[in-house]
Amino acid sequence: MTDNSKKISLQVEGMTCANCALGITRSVQKSGGENVTVNYISGEAHFNLTSPEKLAQVIDNINALGYKVIDSTKKEDSKSNSLSLEKKFYICL
Repeated sequence: MTDNSKKISLQVEGMTCANCALGITRSVQKSGGENVTVNYISGEAHFNLTSPEKLAQVIDNINALGYKVIDSTKKEDSKSNSLSLEKKFYICL
């Protein structure tokens, strides 16, 4: 790991097994990622990138494999949607 590398954490949707995680690991490594760790249970991918401009390429490669990288702004939207679903549940109850 070099001194100017940046630690990246991504939330990846659609992984169901260790083979999925292995495919994403190999894809990130080919795109320039170092120290790649992918956990299919939590849906997280952690790695180091020496050049931040490669992040878009890494995300595109993961999406091309058939998985979906979840944007942090979309996570907030889904939390608000789940809250509204919870309210709807109590109203129906």
